[in-house]
Amino acid sequence: MIAKIIRFELWGRFKQPMTLLFFLMLVFQGIWYTQGSYEYYVNDATLMNGAALFYKNFAGGGMLLVIIIALITGTVLYKDIQYQTAGFIYATPIKEKQFFLGRLLSAYFINVIIGFGILIGMALTPYSGIGSPDKFGPMPWGQMFHGFFTLTVPNLLILTMVCFSVIVYFRRMAAGYLSIFLLVMLFLVSESTKDNAANLTTYLLIDPFAYVYTSFQMDALPADQKNTGFLIFNSIFYLNRLIWVGGSLFFFFMAYRKFSFKLFINASRKSKKRITEKLKPSTFGKVTVPSVLLNFSLSEFIRKFWRLAVLEFKNVVRPVNFKIILSILALMFFLQNVMWNATYYLGPSQPLTSTMTFVRLPMGFFIMMLLMIWAGELFFKDRISNIWQITDSLPVPVWVTTLSKYVAISGVALITALVVILCGILAQILMGGWQEIDLFQYADDLLGYKWGCLTYLQNIALVFFLAGLTGNRFLTHILGVGYYFFNIISFDQGIIEELRFGYALTPGSEDFSDVNGYGIWAIASWWYFLLWSTLAIVFVILGIHFWKRGNALNFTRKLTFQTSQLNLAGKGLVVLCLVAFFFLQSFIVREVNDKGNFETETQEAIDNANYEKKYKWIENKPQPKLTGLNLSLDLFPEDRKASYHATMRISNPHLVTVDTLYLNYDDFVEFKEIKWNETKVKAAWKDDEFNQMALPIQMDASETGSLTLAASKQYVGFTQSGEAAQPDLTFNGLFMNSRHIIPNIGYCAERELDQNRDREEYGLEKIISRMASADDSVSLNEDFFAKYADWTGGEITLSTTADQRAIAPGKLIKSWKEENRNYSQFKLEHPSPYKWYFASGKYESHDFEADNVQVSLLYKPEHNYNLALYENAIEQSLSFINEKLGGYPFSEVRVIEIPFYQEDRYIYPNGIAISEKEGWYADTTGIAERAYMTFTVASQLIGQWIYQNVKIGNVQGADMLKIALPEALALQVVKLTYGDEAVAVILEKKQSFYNKERGNEPNQESPLIYADGAEYLEGSKGVIALNKLVETIRLESFILTLKNWINDQDDSYSYFKSLYEQMHSNLKSGDKELISRIFEEVI
Repeated sequence: MIAKIIRFELWGRFKQPMTLLFFLMLVFQGIWYTQGSYEYYVNDATLMNGAALFYKNFAGGGMLLVIIIALITGTVLYKDIQYQTAGFIYATPIKEKQFFLGRLLSAYFINVIIGFGILIGMALTPYSGIGSPDKFGPMPWGQMFHGFFTLTVPNLLILTMVCFSVIVYFRRMAAGYLSIFLLVMLFLVSESTKDNAANLTTYLLIDPFAYVYTSFQMDALPADQKNTGFLIFNSIFYLNRLIWVGGSLFFFFMAYRKFSFKLFINASRKSKKRITEKLKPSTFGKVTVPSVLLNFSLSEFIRKFWRLAVLEFKNVVRPVNFKIILSILALMFFLQNVMWNATYYLGPSQPLTSTMTFVRLPMGFFIMMLLMIWAGELFFKDRISNIWQITDSLPVPVWVTTLSKYVAISGVALITALVVILCGILAQILMGGWQEIDLFQYADDLLGYKWGCLTYLQNIALVFFLAGLTGNRFLTHILGVGYYFFNIISFDQGIIEELRFGYALTPGSEDFSDVNGYGIWAIASWWYFLLWSTLAIVFVILGIHFWKRGNALNFTRKLTFQTSQLNLAGKGLVVLCLVAFFFLQSFIVREVNDKGNFETETQEAIDNANYEKKYKWIENKPQPKLTGLNLSLDLFPEDRKASYHATMRISNPHLVTVDTLYLNYDDFVEFKEIKWNETKVKAAWKDDEFNQMALPIQMDASETGSLTLAASKQYVGFTQSGEAAQPDLTFNGLFMNSRHIIPNIGYCAERELDQNRDREEYGLEKIISRMASADDSVSLNEDFFAKYADWTGGEITLSTTADQRAIAPGKLIKSWKEENRNYSQFKLEHPSPYKWYFASGKYESHDFEADNVQVSLLYKPEHNYNLALYENAIEQSLSFINEKLGGYPFSEVRVIEIPFYQEDRYIYPNGIAISEKEGWYADTTGIAERAYMTFTVASQLIGQWIYQNVKIGNVQGADMLKIALPEALALQVVKLTYGDEAVAVILEKKQSFYNKERGNEPNQESPLIYADGAEYLEGSKGVIALNKLVETIRLESFILTLKNWINDQDDSYSYFKSLYEQMHSNLKSGDKELISRIFEEVI
């Protein structure tokens, strides 16, 4: 009997054209996802048909597969109820349990066969035209089938059994959908938060599909093994499978026992109280029949519309399953905020409102899915329940019955958002953060258009339109949810970059800074919201127009808009909104693209390649070097503007004459006046496309002169997600490099493409290393921080608005107020590397003295949580520097909090900048968090000492001196303060980051002595290696060797290999082999 059921179901399913469409969609997904995974791995040795890409695709499955499973699986079991054939089929002589088991196996086999389309798509990738032949290798058939049968097949079993089981318990098709999407949400939560996980094992186990495990394993493989390596399973993987496969089997077994025809066919009934009416004797009399007044006025239609909307809303929220789903959703939001709110490197944060509302982003995917499914079900409710003949014949316009449903589901969206707000507030109160509750931010984030309630309404409008256009419930689900998936994934994978092509998406939703708010995104998101709102209105009106009322087949006529279903006012509103939509499209293009605020990654790569091709010759031209800079800089944060007057002291260090001075400048910089030795000079040529100019200035050998610039920089227009938030000129907490406004001398090598895959694609030679070798005498005599500058001194006068405080390099000489502006004057205590930064913000100052150094902590006034910890970390670090290294180089230091848009930390003379998410509002109840913050502060202060004592040459190994050396010494401060256990936690994180990122090396991993600026290398493996070296030769010997090496440099530029060789010579013979392997080989 089971075999007959399976054959019948397979035949019935595969003779439907829709099944072939599903299969072809998954073939397309196999190709599409392979391309997306290939773009993730930037190493040119990784092939587009590499095994690692396929394994990750098999584990994730893809959103199209999830949608198809949700549509197919539930239908297999529920179709008898849906099509009202259960009364006949269930009465046949068939055993209930065999029927149930046969339907399950049928659904599972159908899912596996259709899911095989993913594998077919991957196999067809080399022939799809998405990549050149050199991007493909031999097809890894063994790995493909291994991945399909060990990942996809078990995951399909989990989804099928869970869906079947839930339908048995709830006897609702929607419950099956929601069960699948609940599993998807768990997968998304584990995937999106794994990088900040305090306990990674938990996230590996709660992932139903083992994607996080697969991703970690594949990412850790070297580039060549990504093409041919097999996925290795360990105890974590087996435990994950035991939990999910075993759990779904148990759940299915319980449903198997519960299932019966009688139970399944009968809807749950509540006992109703019988009303007994007392009989009275019959009497006769005359009755006046009231007159019937027919009222077809607009006001009456509005009253009916509102009553229907309220009724439909109650019909959605009254059922028990809605309350269960909403309760589960609320619980997950609450637990996410209370237990898993990690927002920075090691652990959780204080219960800020921004932390609470951020959860709406990963969880919002599930909320949107719920609402879109609920909306589709509600729009077709009359046809599902077979009362459409009555409702469609009512003497009311179509908009009354249809729009009332849209308003009802909008009310559900509002209720959902309010529940999320309530969960956040309760979490804050429970965590002792009631004083952090910001109702305005809750309203802005969860009721507004930054992935809040208004975003939900726009997506519901899309479903409303599709329902009217197709007139088919399942097609509406497929198109609506399918487009939603396509929209999200396309932008996530970088397939589409411009948000003006992504319906209902607004920029900056994920980029809220507790220091600067949404910054420029607050302006940009408003215009994108208006853009999509006009289209949403069109969708709603057209949904009314195309809605099929009764059996009239008038779709073709509706395309001509000659029907009366939409009146003249509605048609006029459609035209008006479409005009507004295209106007807003052109306005956004002008503000974002035409004004230079955004470039796609492809266009940016093309521009950089063209710049190198056009101006690489400048690199070989002798150019002077910057030796001093006096700067008067006026900041206008509210206008995103800076104007300045700068005097650059430059000197020709070459033995030949410099005949032309070449300058490279930043976007949006405009020069008002240029003088050479107080004489005005005009550019010989100026290329605004590539921001390069030439000045007709001659300098004899060893000549020194002054270049005076009067210029300004101001951002105009706005930008979108995928581009920097323009943090150098933002509203509060601006932080800029001097090179954002002061031009660079010569050729800008930083613009060169450094990934060989890109260089080859755009016709450039591949590079062996991102940096010159230590044998390159020219590069060795260039400063690593600015190749066109020697160590630089100077004075800076900085002004900002009256409500902000300005910060610059150097010792603070004086501060004053003038013309409602705050002024500060700074002077560098010593010539230093040209690594200058300027800041302005609404800062509170915490001042104290530590080891004869004046310290100021500058922070957002509300972020005073960890000042004592920072103070202690600074005291411990300065004590270590003064006792072990020989004296901190500055008399004062300012530690400032900056928005998280840029790098985590910055070092410059007399200053340190630390991102807001690196500890300012961290929850420091755990030792790991305190140790990390101490490590952060210590590494920056020690970095200042190193930068001031070591002239780092612009050659391989520079980042070992810049990053790895100060961090390795900072670990000793952590060890002295918190012990070996705290050090082990930091090293474990660095090892994990290295293991994950090394396989994504775009070129080829270098030994540490030849490290060439890879983030994962010097900052992770380099720190671990130097810490091992410290442990091997002991701290005192390490520091003594370091000091001796510094003294031997005799004020010349240095490179890491020479320090390593000196350290290596002091090792015992038994230790030399191990240290050599660590530093000289790629292990």
